[in-house]
Amino acid sequence: MKRLIEKLSVCASHFAVLNDFFLAASPEYRAVHDKMTQLASYSSMADLFYPRQNDRQMALFEVSYYIVVGRAWWVGSKSTAGKADYIKFVLYFINLLCMQEHLACANPQVRRRLLKHMRRAGLKEFFQDTEDIAAYRHCLNNRRFIKASRRNPDYVVVDGLLPKSIGNAIELIVYVSLLQGDLGFPVVLQLQQRLMMKNVEIVAPDLLLISPTGKVFGIEVGQGTGQFSLRDSKIRQVNEFVSHTQLPILTALVPFPYRCPECNQWLTFCDQVIDEFAASGRPKGQHSRQCVSCPRFDKAKCPDIIYYGRTRKRGKPLHHHLRCVKGMPYVRKILGRENERAKKLRNYYPYFEGWKEIDER
Repeated sequence: MKRLIEKLSVCASHFAVLNDFFLAASPEYRAVHDKMTQLASYSSMADLFYPRQNDRQMALFEVSYYIVVGRAWWVGSKSTAGKADYIKFVLYFINLLCMQEHLACANPQVRRRLLKHMRRAGLKEFFQDTEDIAAYRHCLNNRRFIKASRRNPDYVVVDGLLPKSIGNAIELIVYVSLLQGDLGFPVVLQLQQRLMMKNVEIVAPDLLLISPTGKVFGIEVGQGTGQFSLRDSKIRQVNEFVSHTQLPILTALVPFPYRCPECNQWLTFCDQVIDEFAASGRPKGQHSRQCVSCPRFDKAKCPDIIYYGRTRKRGKPLHHHLRCVKGMPYVRKILGRENERAKKLRNYYPYFEGWKEIDER
């Protein structure tokens, strides 16, 4: 990401240098510029690009979406190999988003280093008031796992450092799944989150899907359960969109990513799944890939193997890193059976629940 972000930074600097030149070179240009910057709402508009700590994740999220969906896509439109590279780029980006969140939330030492690093980076207006500073200091002293919840003030601080990482990842999983499917053409609306006409403003769904038969659907993305599931406020917004546009809204629920209960880290897409999905999409009827038949299996040493099952008798089946549980006696016993090993060890393709509903429309 480093070169890509540096290029984006140069582009923004280019825009600033260009504007400064014309301000100095043309009185007429400066006069129009002054009218624009003296609008009563101008400062509020400017603040949206780097708001205070508790709202900052949305600005970072939108920049990340511009990077992934607004520009990088052009490589994908040039050739079959370019599209495969673009799909891989999106999936690696999803992995990075998940890793950002669990490194910041589940690893107190890394979080403390991150907070100090951001404070020392010299970012203008990183702290915008004393409330920001107090929240930052409170989070700095938290030595425990921070669960994803906007009701937790320490999570709000961490969330303000990241581009809405897990929510972002979930939405990109739906986007990349649609790109490799045949249900229609996805149109992302994350950069146009409000739709307006003369006296009406409505909240847009996450995507539109234009089907080959000319039908148009809105798609609202959520996770099956927990923090990122669809809430009542979202449902009200969806109903309002439908009443104004008469377009049906379909729900895409994303089960993946799962958080390993042993280390509190998110489970990520493995290289084999990424390569296969980029080349030909998800195999029909398959959500997961068996690891035992994978050329990267390496006698179960691959770090991305997921164990789905119990870790003790009558325990609840959950998703774990195999590396986190393979030493447990009950797990060793289960994996000692060849047929169980084939069923329990897996990684997931990008997918969401709701394909059938779209298909039936």
